[in-house]
Amino acid sequence: MTAITSSVSMVNSVWGYSPHVGLTSTTINVTAAGAWALTSTQPWVRLSQFSGTGNATVTLSIAVDDAFPEEMVGPIPRPKQGIYTATLTLTEGTNTATCVCTYMVGYGDLLGMATVPQLAAPSISPNGGSFGSLQAVTLSTAVRGGTIYYTTDGSEPSPASPMYTGPFTMGSGVVQAIVVIPGRGWSPITLAAFTVTIIPALIASSTATSNPTSSDPVVTSLTINSTGSNFLVASVEVGANSSPGISTTVTDNQGNIWHPLSVNSWFGTSNLRVTQMFYCWNPVVGSGHTITASSTVGATTFFGNEIWLSVAAFSGVRASSNPLEAGTDLNHNTYPTAGTTIQPGSVTPNVNDLVITACGNNTSYTMSIDSGFTIIVGTLTPNPMAYLIAPSSSAVNPTWTYSQGQSFPAANIAVFSHA
Repeated sequence: MTAITSSVSMVNSVWGYSPHVGLTSTTINVTAAGAWALTSTQPWVRLSQFSGTGNATVTLSIAVDDAFPEEMVGPIPRPKQGIYTATLTLTEGTNTATCVCTYMVGYGDLLGMATVPQLAAPSISPNGGSFGSLQAVTLSTAVRGGTIYYTTDGSEPSPASPMYTGPFTMGSGVVQAIVVIPGRGWSPITLAAFTVTIIPALIASSTATSNPTSSDPVVTSLTINSTGSNFLVASVEVGANSSPGISTTVTDNQGNIWHPLSVNSWFGTSNLRVTQMFYCWNPVVGSGHTITASSTVGATTFFGNEIWLSVAAFSGVRASSNPLEAGTDLNHNTYPTAGTTIQPGSVTPNVNDLVITACGNNTSYTMSIDSGFTIIVGTLTPNPMAYLIAPSSSAVNPTWTYSQGQSFPAANIAVFSHA
């Protein structure tokens, strides 16, 4: 990182009419990894070094006698009293940083100005803290004519940073802000640290079943009120005879894109059951949100071609391109007996992440799942779903239990990050 002390202010208040006011000095800190160069926009700035390599402390001196404009006091010339500014630019390769130097020359009537007035730092509201939702942050200043610049990425603000124009949304991070007036330099930095922990919450859920004849389309739909959610998850179970390839899709009337997770299957003596989950980040939502699952299968007997759809809408889920997932196939040629259990596989969430699991079932067989999980859609549905808000960062591998035989166990599980 290339950085330099953001601003310095000095005063030279002198009695009498001496044309040789002398030098006033301070130090600035340079942060750099490689070779750097330092330049000034004004000739009255003197530097102990103009280049170097790595971090350094540079002495900055003010040469008033020759570099400032002069005024005559009787027959004696002297530097003209007033406030002057210069900008120092630190260059390291293609990286730059700046420092504003403010200097006041004063005589007699200005001796009451013991220092150059420093700009007051801006205010941040709310002034940081821990929150359960994203925060609308407001910046303000009492400095007349001052402009606020701020950052949220951990870097120090400067006039090259975003200019504040109105409230902005803040999650976890640090807001840093300054006030700038051209010719008067920068204010001290105001900082406010925010910790935002948003826990996912279930907004709505529903399930739908279709048991068509062999000639009907393998499709089913349901409608939910998804208002207030930012994440949708669907579980689809499809049944057909034998074991040809099955292709399943999920769409909705809002034009959202549904991403598929892996397929898990159960193969019996004369039929096939598959379960698959789909998810949708930051969807367009509404009160009449219709979701449709459709599938193509290669056989047309054994209860027809069945399809079951379960959908849940959540708030507080962060978009991530790589959700964790696992799944289990229970492949055999006999139906499972009462009490059969199936574990979808192990996933390791972070604290407060959303864990979703779904499992294949028949319409009349009750299912149960480990304590800690909440059933989203009922245990008597063909395609039950359950969720857990992870209490820790430990591995999770829940157990689904079937109440009796002749069910169709295949299970999925996935982890989605909290906002």
